[in-house]
Amino acid sequence: MSESDHTPLHKFPADNPAEHIADLKADHQTKFMAGELERVLKEIEETKALAEEDGMAELAEDELDTLREQKEGLERQLS
Repeated sequence: MSESDHTPLHKFPADNPAEHIADLKADHQTKFMAGELERVLKEIEETKALAEEDGMAELAEDELDTLREQKEGLERQLS
């Protein structure tokens, strides 16, 4: 299959994926992945907030790295 034959199911706005999640959830082919992406984005925000509140930025950084890797993997699969 040539590159021109591959058309992604969805154009994915990597700069703000939250905007696109509702559309992805409406499609039965991407519903599960969209839910996972939404969960990861929420965990990223919660981890950032806790790190700021508790002054635990160093400990949270490892968790954020893991969550960011999950997010990027999901975005690649959805685009």
